[in-house]
Amino acid sequence: MSLAAWAGWAALSGMLAARPLFAWADRRPGGAGRFSHCGRKGGWDWVPLGWWAARRGRCPQCGRRIPARGPLLEAACGGLWAATVLAIGASPVLPAYLWFASVALALAVIDLEQMRVPNRILFPGIAVGGALLAAGSLAAGESARLGEAAASGAGSFAVMLAAALLARGGLGYGDVKLAFLLGLFTGYAGWRWAALSLLAAFATGAVAGVLLMAAGKRTGGDLLAFGPFMAATAWLAAAAAGSPFWERIALA
Repeated sequence: MSLAAWAGWAALSGMLAARPLFAWADRRPGGAGRFSHCGRKGGWDWVPLGWWAARRGRCPQCGRRIPARGPLLEAACGGLWAATVLAIGASPVLPAYLWFASVALALAVIDLEQMRVPNRILFPGIAVGGALLAAGSLAAGESARLGEAAASGAGSFAVMLAAALLARGGLGYGDVKLAFLLGLFTGYAGWRWAALSLLAAFATGAVAGVLLMAAGKRTGGDLLAFGPFMAATAWLAAAAAGSPFWERIALA
């Protein structure tokens, strides 16, 4: 099967995985999250995107409007899985990077919406992701890269911790812990990729903050969710690490 075909299957699988992923991410104490509607499930309810389109965005039981957030996140997860397959290729570490992409997406969305990075998702993300990465690297005969990955995760954590202490509230400690997960996966390709990812996150976050202030959408004292910038640049760094062109630039 060609890599493009694998990417197609990954897109469908990612859309299917988005439902339980975001139901888990959205879960609140004592009730369901926003990635669901009330009543029994069946028929179109199990079809990615179709469950929302067939109901015209409304719950068939109570009639309330279901936000387009659900199908948009399904499409985003499917597209991210397909892009991850194309970037990583048919490698034993591919399952680890699919997990990484999924968790990073969920945490980025939560941080954007709620300004927090919950430990109940981050810690399992690190544990399962680390185990999958270790198993994949052993199967690929690349166990030596695990040490650099772990060191990159620890280094990213230390850099973000120092930045959070200096920022005095400008950065959350959830971002500090998230840096370990992102550094682990970007550092698997080499510590330079982890460093480049963090630098790019700070640069894009600063530019976004300036643009929002210029547009009157925020003031200098307003907090900006930094997790989405960290997650986006980390995934791009991990994807670019497989490109000879970008690898030459990073190692220059």
